[in-house]
Amino acid sequence: MRFEYSIAFKYLIPRLKQLSTSIITLLSLFVISLVVWLVVVFLSVTTGLEKKWVDELVSFNAPLKVTPTEAYYSSYYYQIDRLSQNSDYALKTIGEKLSAPLSNPYDPELDSELPHNFPQPDLNSNGELKDIVKESWAAFEKVKSLFPKEVQMQAQEFETAFATLNIHLENSQSENSALLSQVSYITSYNGSNKKISEMILPLREEDAQHLISSITEKKGPATQPLIKKIEHQIPTDTLLGDGVLISKGFQKHGVRVGDEGFLIYYSPTASSMQEQRLPIYVAGFYDPGLLPIGNKILFVDPKVIQQLRPNFSIPDKMLGNGINLWFQPLSQADKVKSTLLQELKNRGLDNYWTVETYSEYEFSKPMLDQLKSDKNLFSLIAVLILLVACSNIISMLILLVNNKQREIAILRALGASRKNIALIFGLSGAMTGFLSSVVGILAAIFTLHNLHSLIDWISFLQGHEAFQSSFYGDRLPNQLSPEVISFVLIATTLLSFLAGLIPAIKAALLKPSQIIRGG
Repeated sequence: MRFEYSIAFKYLIPRLKQLSTSIITLLSLFVISLVVWLVVVFLSVTTGLEKKWVDELVSFNAPLKVTPTEAYYSSYYYQIDRLSQNSDYALKTIGEKLSAPLSNPYDPELDSELPHNFPQPDLNSNGELKDIVKESWAAFEKVKSLFPKEVQMQAQEFETAFATLNIHLENSQSENSALLSQVSYITSYNGSNKKISEMILPLREEDAQHLISSITEKKGPATQPLIKKIEHQIPTDTLLGDGVLISKGFQKHGVRVGDEGFLIYYSPTASSMQEQRLPIYVAGFYDPGLLPIGNKILFVDPKVIQQLRPNFSIPDKMLGNGINLWFQPLSQADKVKSTLLQELKNRGLDNYWTVETYSEYEFSKPMLDQLKSDKNLFSLIAVLILLVACSNIISMLILLVNNKQREIAILRALGASRKNIALIFGLSGAMTGFLSSVVGILAAIFTLHNLHSLIDWISFLQGHEAFQSSFYGDRLPNQLSPEVISFVLIATTLLSFLAGLIPAIKAALLKPSQIIRGG
């Protein structure tokens, strides 16, 4: 192999005596390097965008979501709370069930007799009521123990309600738009979710001044922690009301931090549903990224969500109550799901829960499927472009074979087999592809390092943004993708080797006697 490699490398060195072959060799190197440069830059940017968009989509919802099914909400375990004095005759959330001292709060001596059509209890082998939530939480812990500590798995309850948001716009330029109204999803803010914290926009100077003036008008101390960056919770019970985080899209309508408003929701009374108003103020803005419903999501303190909680529950994947299972990396999602489903099935709990990964969420599945399809399409196009570029090697090696016929005859006369001759020219093609890949990758690294300057220059020439920030973000990803490097090196080298097979076969079939007589 060392012999074939040394001969192949020797043939690729440009020589003045073989000007035509040297020019075609350099041209082939240039074309393949150019294509590799374009492919690496393009696929690295698209891979970075895909990762960025997936991170944004998963920021609001964990990689794995567990939501109650109709079987859960119609079960004895869930319904018994509304007939039990120990539960204050009120249905309980998952978190309340988890912390409840009794799995079965019903007491025949204190509570009224159960209706004849009341659901039958699901009992354990020992005859006690199966505690669905606590046993499910134990299943989460069991699954957690089956994965490495690096996965950092954590289960957290989430709760989402809906209400109508109304914000007063004090400095509205239009007299008819003093009140901004929108039906919104209201969800509890989890300060331990670093991804959401990273998506909160920094406080602008004008927002800070407006917030201070709003507090001053209420005759409150301007030193309240309202102008600090939200780290663990959203301020509640302040002079301005309860704080909410809203989408940055509201800024376009003149909304500022400190603007006051209210949430409209409905609460049952003895005779009817009564409209209720909860005072709120804008505590900050977040960037929803590409989340389709991001502009309709409001983050509030968990205490606020309790007031908005409806008196009924439905098996809805967006509204209501559920469990978020957080972990890294996202590539473990399908494995975690299958492991959890099996554990729930072993405990007889699988019919009470719907388990979904982030790629199956109803609001994100179409976009993630499209991203995956686009990536596969781009990879196919990249292979086709590389194949066309590597086809230049065929003409280069055919010319090289014609120029090296006498040397081929000498090598055969010295004992080189046809396999050795074919391997020499096959390696010549592979080495050409590999060297071109290295040059192209180095050029791609330089380009990605200066990508932002290049985009700014293109934007200046166009007179507008080359890439819309609302879609691509403030900056395009410019990190070199290891997966792309591996893909390009393997694909280019392999395609170059295959392109060299035709000239290699031609060289192997040459007969020394005919070459000498022809000379």
